[in-house]
Amino acid sequence: MKKPFSASALMLAFILLASASVAQAQDKVRVVVKAIYASNSFEGFEGDLKKVEDDIRFQFNYRGYRLISQQEMTIDFGKQGGLEIPDNRLIVLSPGGLLDEKIVMNLLVVEKDKKLLETTFRLANKGTIYIGGPRYKDGMLLIAVTNIL
Repeated sequence: MKKPFSASALMLAFILLASASVAQAQDKVRVVVKAIYASNSFEGFEGDLKKVEDDIRFQFNYRGYRLISQQEMTIDFGKQGGLEIPDNRLIVLSPGGLLDEKIVMNLLVVEKDKKLLETTFRLANKGTIYIGGPRYKDGMLLIAVTNIL
Protein backbone atom coordinates (compact mmCIF):
# COMPACT_ATOMS: atom_id res chain seq x y z
CA MET A 1 0.00 0.00 0.00
CA LYS A 2 1.29 3.47 -0.95
CA LYS A 3 1.74 6.02 1.80
CA PRO A 4 0.02 9.33 1.16
CA PHE A 5 2.16 12.44 1.31
CA SER A 6 2.25 13.96 4.73
CA ALA A 7 0.75 17.40 5.22
CA SER A 8 4.17 18.82 6.05
CA ALA A 9 5.70 17.36 2.86
CA LEU A 10 2.91 18.89 0.78
CA MET A 11 3.33 22.24 2.55
CA LEU A 12 7.10 22.18 1.95
CA ALA A 13 6.57 21.43 -1.75
CA PHE A 14 4.07 24.29 -2.00
CA ILE A 15 6.46 26.71 -0.27
CA LEU A 16 9.33 25.71 -2.58
CA LEU A 17 7.18 26.16 -5.69
CA ALA A 18 5.86 29.51 -4.47
CA SER A 19 9.37 30.71 -3.61
CA ALA A 20 10.64 29.74 -7.04
CA SER A 21 7.88 31.67 -8.80
CA VAL A 22 8.40 34.75 -6.60
CA ALA A 23 12.15 34.66 -7.23
CA GLN A 24 11.53 34.31 -10.95
CA ALA A 25 9.04 37.20 -10.99
CA GLN A 26 11.32 39.41 -8.89
CA ASP A 27 14.32 39.36 -11.23
CA LYS A 28 12.75 42.26 -13.13
CA VAL A 29 10.43 45.17 -12.58
CA ARG A 30 7.73 46.66 -14.79
CA VAL A 31 7.23 50.38 -14.33
CA VAL A 32 5.46 53.33 -15.87
CA VAL A 33 7.61 56.46 -15.91
CA LYS A 34 6.02 59.87 -16.39
CA ALA A 35 7.75 63.18 -16.95
CA ILE A 36 5.48 65.99 -15.77
CA TYR A 37 5.91 69.71 -16.40
CA ALA A 38 4.94 71.69 -13.28
CA SER A 39 4.51 75.44 -13.61
CA ASN A 40 2.72 78.50 -12.28
CA SER A 41 2.22 79.86 -15.82
CA PHE A 42 -0.94 77.76 -16.40
CA GLU A 43 -3.56 76.18 -14.15
CA GLY A 44 -5.01 72.73 -13.61
CA PHE A 45 -4.15 69.12 -14.15
CA GLU A 46 -4.19 68.07 -17.76
CA GLY A 47 -5.41 64.70 -19.02
CA ASP A 48 -4.86 61.63 -16.83
CA LEU A 49 -3.03 63.71 -14.22
CA LYS A 50 -6.43 64.71 -12.83
CA LYS A 51 -6.64 61.20 -11.34
CA VAL A 52 -3.58 61.83 -9.16
CA GLU A 53 -4.18 65.49 -8.37
CA ASP A 54 -4.35 64.93 -4.60
CA ASP A 55 -1.09 62.95 -4.55
CA ILE A 56 0.78 65.61 -6.50
CA ARG A 57 -0.69 68.61 -4.62
CA PHE A 58 0.28 66.96 -1.33
CA GLN A 59 3.97 67.19 -2.32
CA PHE A 60 4.29 70.07 -4.79
CA ASN A 61 2.97 73.60 -4.91
CA TYR A 62 2.49 74.59 -8.54
CA ARG A 63 -0.72 75.78 -10.20
CA GLY A 64 -0.46 73.66 -13.34
CA TYR A 65 0.73 70.17 -14.31
CA ARG A 66 1.13 68.78 -17.84
CA LEU A 67 2.27 65.30 -18.88
CA ILE A 68 5.13 65.67 -21.36
CA SER A 69 6.30 62.08 -21.71
CA GLN A 70 5.29 58.60 -20.54
CA GLN A 71 6.65 55.13 -21.10
CA GLU A 72 6.04 51.65 -19.73
CA MET A 73 9.14 49.48 -19.47
CA THR A 74 10.33 46.19 -18.07
CA ILE A 75 13.84 46.31 -16.61
CA ASP A 76 15.91 43.39 -15.32
CA PHE A 77 17.55 43.92 -11.92
CA GLY A 78 21.04 45.29 -12.44
CA LYS A 79 20.16 46.63 -15.92
CA GLN A 80 18.99 50.06 -17.08
CA GLY A 81 15.93 51.45 -18.81
CA GLY A 82 15.60 54.95 -20.19
CA LEU A 83 12.99 57.52 -21.13
CA GLU A 84 13.86 60.36 -23.48
CA ILE A 85 12.37 63.69 -22.49
CA PRO A 86 12.52 67.18 -24.05
CA ASP A 87 15.68 69.33 -24.09
CA ASN A 88 17.90 66.34 -24.96
CA ARG A 89 17.44 64.89 -21.49
CA LEU A 90 17.19 61.26 -20.47
CA ILE A 91 15.71 59.60 -17.38
CA VAL A 92 17.62 56.41 -16.58
CA LEU A 93 16.21 53.84 -14.13
CA SER A 94 18.15 50.93 -12.68
CA PRO A 95 16.51 48.48 -10.24
CA GLY A 96 19.01 47.02 -7.81
CA GLY A 97 17.03 44.36 -5.96
CA LEU A 98 14.60 43.99 -3.08
CA LEU A 99 14.79 45.42 0.42
CA ASP A 100 11.91 44.88 2.86
CA GLU A 101 9.74 43.68 -0.06
CA LYS A 102 10.29 46.95 -1.92
CA ILE A 103 12.32 47.48 -5.07
CA VAL A 104 15.46 49.55 -4.62
CA MET A 105 15.64 51.84 -7.64
CA ASN A 106 18.31 54.27 -8.80
CA LEU A 107 17.13 57.21 -10.91
CA LEU A 108 19.40 59.44 -12.95
CA VAL A 109 18.49 62.45 -15.12
CA VAL A 110 21.15 63.47 -17.61
CA GLU A 111 21.44 66.20 -20.24
CA LYS A 112 24.10 65.35 -22.80
CA ASP A 113 27.09 64.50 -20.55
CA LYS A 114 25.85 66.44 -17.52
CA LYS A 115 24.23 64.74 -14.53
CA LEU A 116 21.23 66.82 -13.40
CA LEU A 117 19.81 64.53 -10.72
CA GLU A 118 20.65 61.22 -9.12
CA THR A 119 18.68 59.57 -6.34
CA THR A 120 17.87 56.15 -4.94
CA PHE A 121 14.47 55.19 -3.55
CA ARG A 122 12.40 52.14 -2.60
CA LEU A 123 9.22 51.42 -4.52
CA ALA A 124 6.40 49.29 -3.12
CA ASN A 125 4.39 46.86 -5.22
CA LYS A 126 1.75 48.88 -7.12
CA GLY A 127 3.26 52.00 -5.53
CA THR A 128 4.07 55.37 -7.09
CA ILE A 129 6.75 57.85 -6.11
CA TYR A 130 6.88 61.48 -7.26
CA ILE A 131 10.31 63.09 -7.47
CA GLY A 132 11.00 66.78 -7.95
CA GLY A 133 13.52 66.96 -10.74
CA PRO A 134 15.54 69.66 -12.45
CA ARG A 135 14.23 73.01 -13.68
CA TYR A 136 12.21 72.87 -16.88
CA LYS A 137 11.11 75.95 -18.81
CA ASP A 138 9.60 78.32 -16.20
CA GLY A 139 8.92 75.53 -13.69
CA MET A 140 10.11 72.11 -12.72
CA LEU A 141 10.25 68.62 -14.14
CA LEU A 142 8.48 66.10 -11.91
CA ILE A 143 9.12 62.39 -12.36
CA ALA A 144 6.53 59.78 -11.41
CA VAL A 145 7.57 56.12 -11.23
CA THR A 146 4.86 53.47 -10.72
CA ASN A 147 5.59 49.79 -10.11
CA ILE A 148 3.00 47.77 -12.08
CA LEU A 149 4.48 44.26 -11.89
